Amino acid sequence: MRGPLALVAIAAAIAAATAAGCNTDTRALEEAQRAESPETSTFDESQAWVVQPGERYTSGKEQFSVAAPAGWYAAIELGAVTFTDRPGGKPGRNTIFVQPTAVEGEWVQKRTPDVLFPATGRALAALPGARVSPAQPAVRPGFATGVSFDVTFAPPGKRGRRYDRQHVVLVGGSGKRAFHVVHTAPAGELARTAPAFEAVLSSLKEEV
Repeated sequence: MRGPLALVAIAAAIAAATAAGCNTDTRALEEAQRAESPETSTFDESQAWVVQPGERYTSGKEQFSVAAPAGWYAAIELGAVTFTDRPGGKPGRNTIFVQPTAVEGEWVQKRTPDVLFPATGRALAALPGARVSPAQPAVRPGFATGVSFDVTFAPPGKRGRRYDRQHVVLVGGSGKRAFHVVHTAPAGELARTAPAFEAVLSSLKEEV
């Protein structure tokens, strides 16, 4: 499933940018540049299901749950959940992606907000042709803090067609996990599925 893996690559790039006191930015940005948008690749329907009304996705391992948008297609890979409003191969797909990440681990520097948020901005700025807005506060109940970035970029192989993305980073109230919640669509199309994105954001819960 190349689409979800592409955003996992971005999350990995952000993780690398926070490591060793942010001394690995070059590698992180190179990885972010190679990452594709989920709209540029096929959504693997063999690994997906159609979300039913009232369905809630819960990950015990990653310790989060979220209300899934009814009628959308959903799939899981590497602890992340991706929702798309149209199956693979259809143009104009909008996607919503939730990727949890640990705040502490084997890296040298803890992913505190003052480290994680700027690293996210740098990874997004490295996307092809990216224009990234300054981070804006994104405070949500149950979360310690958060920021939101608005991005426009031109994925490889799309002949210059641009895509819009809203990338929200929330730090859990437990201080153990952060969550990347990402909404991506062809330029001008984010508004069409903005209510679904808001519903996902509002329903996200850290399960600790």
